[in-house]
Amino acid sequence: MAAKPVSNRKLIAGGIIVAAAGAILSMVGGLFPGFGNGTGNGDGTSDIEINSASDNSPSNLTTSSNATSTQGILDIVIDGESYLVAQQDGKRSPMTLSEISSAAPKMTGNEDEILVQVSRKRSSLFSAERALEETFRESELEESQIRWVQEVVD
Repeated sequence: MAAKPVSNRKLIAGGIIVAAAGAILSMVGGLFPGFGNGTGNGDGTSDIEINSASDNSPSNLTTSSNATSTQGILDIVIDGESYLVAQQDGKRSPMTLSEISSAAPKMTGNEDEILVQVSRKRSSLFSAERALEETFRESELEESQIRWVQEVVD
């Protein structure tokens, strides 16, 4: 016995039903954050892990997340649009891009000739990072003199 051919109308109607069901499930899934097959606490945030540097990202990445100031290095943490710089007492205070631009080339550096270390908080903005990169270029720092910390700091 041969199977009956299915009409195009039935195929189209079935496709519409499947698409509508998918859209409804997608909307309902958005109402219940934390459900899914991923890992985490379901708050919508995650730790971003960078596996390799792209052409548009800083090329001198490190996995060290040293939050304290190392003698001779300007230690910067990007927090939102702010640049928090480690002081001698271990506390951080905000600095402007022009202050960073004048201070960075004057640093003595460490044994690897690193003058600046940059870390990011979860709240850091991409635009702030790019503005800092431009400031480094204008102050004529070499890429090898800047350490970009890969991990997000608290």
